[in-house]
Amino acid sequence: MSFNENLTEFLRNLADSVEMEKLVPNQMQCIAEFYTCYNLRTYINEENNKSENYDDNEFTDEDFLKFFILAWYMYIYLRQK
Repeated sequence: MSFNENLTEFLRNLADSVEMEKLVPNQMQCIAEFYTCYNLRTYINEENNKSENYDDNEFTDEDFLKFFILAWYMYIYLRQK
């Protein structure tokens, strides 16, 4: 089985576990951190690709604020579970 096939199977099983609420809070926190980081990186890459001065490591104050607010929301949400 290739890496992509293994990853696909893992992510499908993970999605099923999330939907069925089978994961413990620490596992959900880890997934939320990955989700937040992935979304931030995707957003920054999209924004930087629109710019002529592309720098993969450049974070604006607005980017940081959006990341912080999303992370704080997920932290509060997970604490309530």
